[in-house]
Order: sequence, then C-alpha cells, then structure tokens
Amino acid sequence: MGSGLKGKCDPSDIVQQSLMEAWRSAAAFRGSTEAERTAWLRQIVSHVLAHEIRRYRGTMKRDVGRELSIEKSLAQSSQRLSAVLASELTSPSQQVAKREQLVHLADKLEELPADYREVILLRNVEGLSHAEVAERMGRKEGAVRMLWVRALQSLREHFSAGQGDSFCS
Repeated sequence: MGSGLKGKCDPSDIVQQSLMEAWRSAAAFRGSTEAERTAWLRQIVSHVLAHEIRRYRGTMKRDVGRELSIEKSLAQSSQRLSAVLASELTSPSQQVAKREQLVHLADKLEELPADYREVILLRNVEGLSHAEVAERMGRKEGAVRMLWVRALQSLREHFSAGQGDSFCS
C-alpha cells in the first residue's frame, strides 16, 4: 500500500476484509489444490485492495492527496507569525499577548468548516496563489476566490462573536 493509503486503512483491515469475503464466497470456490486456493485468495485480496484504493483515491472529498495536517500547518504558521511579531515587539508582556492572540486564532480556525479552514491555511499561511489553491483543492480559481472571501468573512464573524481581533482585517 502507498504511504497515503496507510493513514486511511490498515493492512490488517485488508486481510480481515479479504478473509470475510473468502468465508462468504467459500461455496463458490471450485478449485481442489492448494495452489488454486492461494490464487483464489490472492484474487480476493486484490479485489478488496482495489476497492479501498478507489474509495480513497477516486473521490475528491476523501482523496488522500488533498489531506493537510492542520496541526502541522498551524504550528508552522504560528512559528512564522511569532518570528515576525517577536521582531516588532518591545516587551515580554506584548510577546505574551501576541502568543495568546495566535492561540485564539488557531482555536477560531478549528471552529470553521473544513473547506474554509483549508482555503485560509493554503492561501494565508502557506502563501499559495489562488490558482495554486484551486489546483490543490480540485476547484476552479473563481470558486476558490469566493470560498476564500466567505471563509475570511466567517472567521471575522467568529471573532466578533467572541472578542475582537485584528488578524482578520
């Protein structure tokens, strides 16, 4: 299995599903030798594995190639933002206040729908162009632009519902 699929299904799950299929279709087995039984089992494993590959690579929403580690992206963006903010700050109390704002921003991002969070992370954190984000998300560029605008608006609303913040300006 490829590394992208390993995060979705475990090899033991493939084996278990294959054995269940073999048990269900045992009456249909027409072979008489061990080699024929092995070939029959290989065919079942191949079928189950192909089904899992189609399940996760053949659909846009579950495509493992589109997955991003939110924790990794947020950690990287926090480090970049902290470096920029730390260079502009003059006192330790200001640094602590900015770190709290970053944590608050990360919490608010977690509250957003997955598409909104993804477009904000790709566009604002990773710094990708609208075209690159569109390619990564499997959408048209115009759709990504509108999604990004709606995501930023939703983020602003999340902040205004709690306490105001200057990150969404």
